Amino acid sequence: MLVRRHQVALVDPTTSRVLVVDGTLPRHPDRWPSFHDLAAAVGSPEAFVGGPPWRAEDGTITNVLVGASSSLPGASWVPLGSVGVPALLESVEQWRSGYRDDGRAAWFVRGWVDPVVAWVSSHAPAPLGPPEPVKLWSLSAVLRFPVAGGGELFFKATCDGFRAEPALTAAVRALAPDATPVVLAVDPERAWMLMESLPGADDGAPASYAVEVARRLARLQLDSLPARDVLLAAGAPDRGLEATLAKLRTVLHESVDVLSAEQRDRAAALEPWLAATLRALWDSPLPDTLAHGDLHLGNVTRVDDRPVLFDWTDTCLTHPFLDVRHLADSAAENADDPDAARDEVWQAYAEPWRASYPEVDLDALWGRTRVANAVFQAITFEQIYRAQPLSSRWELATVVGEIVDQLAAVRDGEV
Repeated sequence: MLVRRHQVALVDPTTSRVLVVDGTLPRHPDRWPSFHDLAAAVGSPEAFVGGPPWRAEDGTITNVLVGASSSLPGASWVPLGSVGVPALLESVEQWRSGYRDDGRAAWFVRGWVDPVVAWVSSHAPAPLGPPEPVKLWSLSAVLRFPVAGGGELFFKATCDGFRAEPALTAAVRALAPDATPVVLAVDPERAWMLMESLPGADDGAPASYAVEVARRLARLQLDSLPARDVLLAAGAPDRGLEATLAKLRTVLHESVDVLSAEQRDRAAALEPWLAATLRALWDSPLPDTLAHGDLHLGNVTRVDDRPVLFDWTDTCLTHPFLDVRHLADSAAENADDPDAARDEVWQAYAEPWRASYPEVDLDALWGRTRVANAVFQAITFEQIYRAQPLSSRWELATVVGEIVDQLAAVRDGEV
């Protein structure tokens, strides 16, 4: 597991000073802190991102924020060059100059937020307060806009590798308006999207709600079968059997920079078994369907007593049962009886499929989804890794190798 120790550099953009406590940059203990966590660590809730974070060889990750004030007790401002982080000076200069030659996302340069505010304001139903960063990393930026009189809107921008997400979200919304976020505006050229808020989205859904989500997922997949061409036109990739087998070969043979020598040997030995499992899963009359691609309970909330699925970044057309396996695994994470929790989700999901395809042994297919979904996720993370600029690939560099290790353990009966 990659070592992650976060420190936060709050830079005053007008004076070239940085905030310290007892002579060092403030730190945050979480491996995956939110933007709110980082801003709180330096006592500056109005701060904004000042460039992409970077990781040193010892595991220290430097997160750069820009802001002119702090409420942190005992803090003081010192010159940028006095904190023993040589890369900080260069990072701040790149932010100021609009440098993007390293492939960094647009939100990591000075002034990016100004046209965003103008665009959001032009589509907002009422005057807005200043934007509040929710998440900004190499792949996407999410901002919260408070609305005068109450309520809030959410803005999302995606990197070049995921430019189809706004159009895909709108396309899925047209198919299932009750189960997807309300999309107010889309700018496909800039890959921007404005959505109404989703109550409870920050907390995700409880495990007890997974059964209802599974039922809605099954109906959505079956009802959207006639819309295959619409989804493909909106940018949904075809991740059926042949595409999955081809991408599996990429993961196992070309991910040399994210796999150790031992993992590469293990991956090569796994390939025949993985390919056979995938072929067996797809060997039925079931059609490929719309898939969310990352359907865990953190991407679900409850609105007016109905499930709403959000973050359609990984939308695709693939085997229908991969989504429900991911959902069932999410529901089982903290369950007293994980197998029973998974089975409850599966049975609720399978009911409409049994009615539509009574001749298919769905339970036999379900047994193959554990391996197939792990392969699907490895492919997804491989694609995400390749979409990141080189300087940000450390963020997810170990995930594919961890999945390879998990698959080997499943094959060997260790888990």
